[in-house]
Amino acid sequence: NEEELAVAGRFADVFGGAYTRFKELKEKEDQNRELTIQNALEKVRSRALEMQESRELSEVVKVLREEVDGLGTRITQLYLALRPDNDHIEIWFTPAWGLDFRVLRDERKAFLERFPWFEPLIQDTDHACEITKSQFATGNEYLRRHFNKVGGEPIAKINFSDSYATHSFHIAHGNLWLSRSIRKDEPLEAWLSEEDKRVIRRFTDVFDFAYGRFRELKEKEDQNRELTIQNALERVRSKAQGMQESSEIKGVALALRDEFVDLGHGVDSAM
Repeated sequence: NEEELAVAGRFADVFGGAYTRFKELKEKEDQNRELTIQNALEKVRSRALEMQESRELSEVVKVLREEVDGLGTRITQLYLALRPDNDHIEIWFTPAWGLDFRVLRDERKAFLERFPWFEPLIQDTDHACEITKSQFATGNEYLRRHFNKVGGEPIAKINFSDSYATHSFHIAHGNLWLSRSIRKDEPLEAWLSEEDKRVIRRFTDVFDFAYGRFRELKEKEDQNRELTIQNALERVRSKAQGMQESSEIKGVALALRDEFVDLGHGVDSAM
């Protein structure tokens, strides 16, 4: 009847006002969220710009992990699977599961023979897959043996109780992996929304910039290293050419040892 319609209309007017308020708040929240994302991206970009040596890329990766965490993506682990060339792969681990920051360098073929379940994650496309707890345990045992052999802080054995959803995002020179434990009944895609993926994609663009900066610094360091080696060789060569007696070979050997040590190599004696 007319009375009910009139009352309903009044409620509609109130809800209209509520919805207008909702839109205002949502717009403000979206703006704040965008500002938070931009600030996070800028922190990664700024750390990349601050790099003076190629080894500082590890610090950029740490900041990347912290900022992705800070946006609420609820990840357990962030990795980088980088391809320095066509035949090798580098897995950069950020701290998790008792691991500190580590880099595993391996031949690409040998790595995939040991861990074939990672092959879908190193393609030139975005991809997601489940890594089972037994597969993670296998990987952890290999890493324990490898890193304990090469030195550094010992890695504890971990008993994995969950499987892990791992999302791979393609970047210019490899892939960015995000992992989180999942329940048996949880869909693989459930924990990372499409909006989360769009945000992560923006981080991959920033990391591509950082990696480009890394390559520039590495090339310059390699050139400087080669120049340093050439200068060291030339000093030994000059010492040898200046010999007037055979007994002076001892001085050449000592000069060779000193130059070799100055290049960062350990040696007890030069015979």
